[in-house]
Amino acid sequence: MEQDEIKFLELLETIKTVNSKDKTRSLGDCIEDELTEALQKVNEYRKDAEVIIKIKIHSGDRNELNILADVSKKAPKGTIKQNVYYLDSKGGLFLDDPNQLKLIDTKKVENINERKSKK
Repeated sequence: MEQDEIKFLELLETIKTVNSKDKTRSLGDCIEDELTEALQKVNEYRKDAEVIIKIKIHSGDRNELNILADVSKKAPKGTIKQNVYYLDSKGGLFLDDPNQLKLIDTKKVENINERKSKK
């Protein structure tokens, strides 16, 4: 009985690899996952992405072959926003500049809001 030769589409289903989330998947599913995520990032950040598919073939004993696949992506990321804080003369950390004059006293605003909510 003659066996059918394995074609590329069958390799996509039979070769196992690990995706970027460290889950074992078939090569085809892994490519699909990474491509989908890369497309979402390109749409979100309007910057380029790459999906890289590496297939390594090692010869084994006699007519054996060992095929290893790796799928990775280079997708854009958001930029880290600066977190601005202010120091006073004693080294204390504040969200508002302690050296700047305030136009509105926040305690008075809080008291007004408390009175309104009690009514």
